[in-house]
Amino acid sequence: MLYLNQIFRELVLGRKTHVRSQKPREVVQEIYGWLLAHWSVRVLMFQAATNAGVPPLRLSFTGTLRVIRRAIPKFQGLQTEELPFFSIG
Repeated sequence: MLYLNQIFRELVLGRKTHVRSQKPREVVQEIYGWLLAHWSVRVLMFQAATNAGVPPLRLSFTGTLRVIRRAIPKFQGLQTEELPFFSIG
């Protein structure tokens, strides 16, 4: 439980962007969104490191975010069939 408190404080108090939601239920949903996004980036980092034969702890979280942000425009114009995560086979 202490670990979750630490994550919550880091997310809410240590963020440069504030919680946008006004109602308690929406705040919880927004925090779940942040946690899901954080977990997704960490999973992507682990997969990339494993495929490259690099220890996962050697990758930078902020560096990975930069790579993802630069790649977003490339993927926005693709059709669903062209996306690597949704291809069948």
